[in-house]
Amino acid sequence: MAKIKRHWKSVFLCFAICSVGGWLIATSLIAEDSLPAQKLPVEQSTSPKVTTALSPEVFCAVRDLRKKFALNNQDLAAMGCTEIQAKEILNTLLVWYKTSKIDLDAAQRAEDVAMRNLRQAVRKINMGSKDASDSDVRRLHKELAAIRKRHETLKSGVIAVVGKKLTKEQGSFWEAIRANIHAPAKYRYVTGLTPKQMVQLRKAYRNKIRRATIAKSAVEKDQANSVLRNKEAKVLGHRQMSTLGTVDSTAKLRIAGVMKASQIVLPTPAELKAPQLSGDDLRNMSKLQGFRGLRKLKD
Repeated sequence: MAKIKRHWKSVFLCFAICSVGGWLIATSLIAEDSLPAQKLPVEQSTSPKVTTALSPEVFCAVRDLRKKFALNNQDLAAMGCTEIQAKEILNTLLVWYKTSKIDLDAAQRAEDVAMRNLRQAVRKINMGSKDASDSDVRRLHKELAAIRKRHETLKSGVIAVVGKKLTKEQGSFWEAIRANIHAPAKYRYVTGLTPKQMVQLRKAYRNKIRRATIAKSAVEKDQANSVLRNKEAKVLGHRQMSTLGTVDSTAKLRIAGVMKASQIVLPTPAELKAPQLSGDDLRNMSKLQGFRGLRKLKD
């Protein structure tokens, strides 16, 4: 005790140093705990965006809808659709199909059943069976017609959703194209076609194809095209001919972008792609086609 009293200044200094050191350590620990947690950088994916592959069933179903409602690449290009607009239209069509698939499949099954029942009834009558009568066939015909009408109405839902992606002018033009859906592709885009004009143009176009197929020289092919142009000038009015030329120019301008959009939104499934042919396969096919052509000429 005497020693402590004698050296009290040293003891007090050691005590002060230890107290201050402890206070500093405690303060730093509290401050560290109060700091917000630092966020670690998230690694960003550098891989390119890949379009989801379509199943062959979905791809074929959408392809049939495009054909039925005049939404093929050539149709979209003729309407003046840009690549961006074509992507929106095709994506809208794809989404509509996927959301409507259950109802569409059910309608198709109902139509298949109705068709099968009708065929069975006709077969029984032809075989002399008393299990079916003419009245049964008439009734089944009406049932099939009603089911088909409901199925077509369901499919027509495409028109409303796609129409929202078109301008007013494009919408009117699209309506005209759908009205000419059974005309040769070249004349789909001529507005105001009468049934008589459609028959004359279809006949002239088939004649041109026939003459071009059997043509032996470039001169004969040019003659076939010239005959068709002369027939078009006689059948179509001045305004219709002008429309035909304008649409052709527009389609050539837009077709590349539309095709690119189609490949992005609706890529062909690997199962439906044509196999790569070797040089020998191509030569054999060429020989076979030449042989068939000779047979047609002889016949």
